[in-house]
Amino acid sequence: MGSWAYPNTVERVRRLESLMETPVRAEGAEELLHDLIGDDSLLDNIHLAKGNDPAADVRPAIASTLEEWTRWYSVEQFMDPWEPGTRERVRELATSFADADYAGLFPRPLNPDTPDAAVAIVQNILGDDPDRPVTDYDKVRRIMPGVYAVVDPDEGTLFRVETARNLVIPAHEDVEADLKAELFGVAPALRH
Repeated sequence: MGSWAYPNTVERVRRLESLMETPVRAEGAEELLHDLIGDDSLLDNIHLAKGNDPAADVRPAIASTLEEWTRWYSVEQFMDPWEPGTRERVRELATSFADADYAGLFPRPLNPDTPDAAVAIVQNILGDDPDRPVTDYDKVRRIMPGVYAVVDPDEGTLFRVETARNLVIPAHEDVEADLKAELFGVAPALRH
């Protein structure tokens, strides 16, 4: 995780909530966010958006990073502890953008924002047969604009897939079972 700042204090969360109330232009976003959300992938996304449209509202990209941090990583993966209640507030803020418009944020998305694209990315990462029916992947859910949760039907591993940038991360083992239960109702059983 190439991150150096995150909203782990009540004061930072308040500032972040205030910032996210109105559009955050790609041009100037890095300076606004530097001490609140310092993350290499987010900055890459902001630079791509700025190159496409300097006035683009990058809040969906910010929310996507926040969702990743608060759902897919264990608290132990962060250098400094989260103050009580801050992680939950940040997650709530992130999920409030679950239906935001991500289209047009990137000049050339690598893949469409579809479940089939998310499955194809996982198939490629796993070296799975590209002709394997998408329907074999029965645990796929869109969780944010351009972001999907996909469960490998063979091993049961839960992946977070960003279709526009072809990025895939597995859920941290400390959060995977709870995340599967949250996203799919019950923890999917392993198939053999």
